Amino acid sequence: MGGPVEIVSSVLGFASGMMRGNQSGGGDSSLRKEREAQEKEQQRKEAEERRHNREQLQEARDLKRRRESEKEKGQSLLSNGGAGITSAPTVDRPVLKQKLGE
Repeated sequence: MGGPVEIVSSVLGFASGMMRGNQSGGGDSSLRKEREAQEKEQQRKEAEERRHNREQLQEARDLKRRRESEKEKGQSLLSNGGAGITSAPTVDRPVLKQKLGE
């Protein structure tokens, strides 16, 4: 779930905590608190990543559903020739004269 940067930072944090614990003469409670804090932060990041992935998946599904419904309706201007004509144009000479007013 986490990237290489998070793993490296976790290892470095653990190592620095171990070094501080050895220097202070046995700070087990501080190590435990630090470890718990790191675990909570890691869980929070993973939960945020899962939420983000769910949102992206939902958006993709909605977009797909919308495109399919538009395709079924046939209401797209491009599918009707791009000019918005919904019926076949009449090109008979008398009809054109009548439309143009000649």
